Amino acid sequence: MLMDFLWLVIGLALLTVAGDFLVRGATAIAQALHIPPLLIGLTVVGFGTSAPELVVGVKAAMEGVPALAVGNVIGSNITNTLLVLGVPAVLLPVCCNQPFIRRNTVYMLITTITIIALALTGALGTEAGVALLCLFVVYMAYTVYNISTTRQASRELVNEVECIAAQSGSLPKAAMFTLAGLVMLPLSAALTVDGATGIAASLGVSDSVVGLTIVALGTSLPELATVVAASMHRNSAMIVGNILGSNIFNATAILGATTLSSPKPIDMSTISGELWVLAGATVVLSIFVFSRMSLGRSSGVCLVTAYAAYIGAAVLQG
Repeated sequence: MLMDFLWLVIGLALLTVAGDFLVRGATAIAQALHIPPLLIGLTVVGFGTSAPELVVGVKAAMEGVPALAVGNVIGSNITNTLLVLGVPAVLLPVCCNQPFIRRNTVYMLITTITIIALALTGALGTEAGVALLCLFVVYMAYTVYNISTTRQASRELVNEVECIAAQSGSLPKAAMFTLAGLVMLPLSAALTVDGATGIAASLGVSDSVVGLTIVALGTSLPELATVVAASMHRNSAMIVGNILGSNIFNATAILGATTLSSPKPIDMSTISGELWVLAGATVVLSIFVFSRMSLGRSSGVCLVTAYAAYIGAAVLQG
């Protein structure tokens, strides 16, 4: 089991590095090809930061362990909503009154309700995968329209793209970053999946439990690092926006692609309890957003404590 844990840690670390390489390189190349920065930010940067979860999900589904993939998606969203939001709130108050945040929260609620409704059918098949991907396309179209018509949001996204492109240096260097990311992603995904399934077998727990806990936490570490940095700069918009966007992308694009990659329908009965945990966490976040309340230290402690209780319950149940 020690070797399986080592492969898992190495795989998760390489996934983070590979995703960063891919974002940097692809952003610089896209800018060199004179693709509009707004489009780059909404596609290359947005997709690239979620590439680790995507490749792990597809890899696990294709290797016949879809429970690990689905557990990773649901677990990542729970981790984002409780831990990734709770930690910065412990450090500094997090405001929930930014533009478009209510609309994105409504869409997050819709995607969560859709997943639960599909799961109540017993399994996720091709139709469910197509439905989730359609939700993702609608969300992307909605996001492109909103940002393109809002001058401040457009300017912030353009600045982010230019900063990432500048860090990548020359075009040959950017190409090397991109190639390294593309090569490392599938290799690191294979290490992550193999390590996770090996740990599950050694401990006698299900693949879904490992996906809900260890793998979900590992793939959420980049988001955690991002929001902690944003908290230190008192950027609440980046904190809440990053969590909402990541949860929507996970629930639609990644879960949809994972479902379509699986050779057979994915049984959701093993994570039925966790779906209700996700629903509860989503409702709590929605209450703060719709009431325009700020998350203070006490709220952050409650969220982190709830996450610790969830992890403990998942491990004991497994």
